[in-house]
Amino acid sequence: MRKVEVTAGKSGYRLTSTFTNVSERVVRWAIWHVVQLPGIRPPLMGLDARHGVWVGTEPVLGTAVRDLIAGTGRLHVDQGAVHAAWVPPQDVVGKLGFAGATGWVAHVGAGRVTALRFAPEPGAPYPDGGSKVEVWLEYPLDEPLGQLGGLWPRHRVVECEVLGPLRTMPPGSSTQLVTDVLGCSGEGPVTDVQEAACVLEPLVAVPGPSGVSLTGKIGAFLSRPVTVGFVDRGWAPLGEVHLGSAATGTSFSIRATAALPGATASVVLRLGTSVVARAPVGRRVECGGEA
Repeated sequence: MRKVEVTAGKSGYRLTSTFTNVSERVVRWAIWHVVQLPGIRPPLMGLDARHGVWVGTEPVLGTAVRDLIAGTGRLHVDQGAVHAAWVPPQDVVGKLGFAGATGWVAHVGAGRVTALRFAPEPGAPYPDGGSKVEVWLEYPLDEPLGQLGGLWPRHRVVECEVLGPLRTMPPGSSTQLVTDVLGCSGEGPVTDVQEAACVLEPLVAVPGPSGVSLTGKIGAFLSRPVTVGFVDRGWAPLGEVHLGSAATGTSFSIRATAALPGATASVVLRLGTSVVARAPVGRRVECGGEA
């Protein structure tokens, strides 16, 4: 069973997938939510960081990224960012699994961001060597791939796949996977995905003679005011600056200078009441999250 919930004013929906074992035997299942998207032609030279797939990751014991299928070769993945891995557009048929996925994956193409959020279960078994997210790419080929059962790709396709944990299920039992599918305008890189917005440029706060310079960019999933709050080392509030309002499904650039309250240690970016990103004053941080 699939239940789709749409919230007024939000550029996305919540999909709850439920599997029920109606057989008379014990089964072992993991729910697999696949979103298929049009692929992007790779540049002739180098890499284009505006497009591709980003997966929120953390270091894990063993192999954090697994080569699951190498149809025409191994997919290239850039793990240079602290909290995200990037799969750029490329002419390869293959699949990667991310055992270190932290709960989001985002595809960017043609000026649009499509993001999936979910809640991984720490310590639970997952398919394909612990993969919580998988990314499949294909591009047009002149002939079928015999090693993949005659698969014959005719188009550029990207699949972003969210996996649920493997469940041993007696007859009559059920399991669920909840995924938020969210969208907005914008280009990569994507460094974080929160419930209200994604981070397209990390929040940076650099003090100067005229105050603190604030830069960054978010993709908004809700229409809300955008504010930056100043906090001390104990996260006590010291003040707040209103930067404008973001519209649902659009991107919002932060380019502002503000007076810096004394004892400020960090700045916190909010969309409405939701924390989207935070950064210490004077250096760059790639992640978002609750303050």
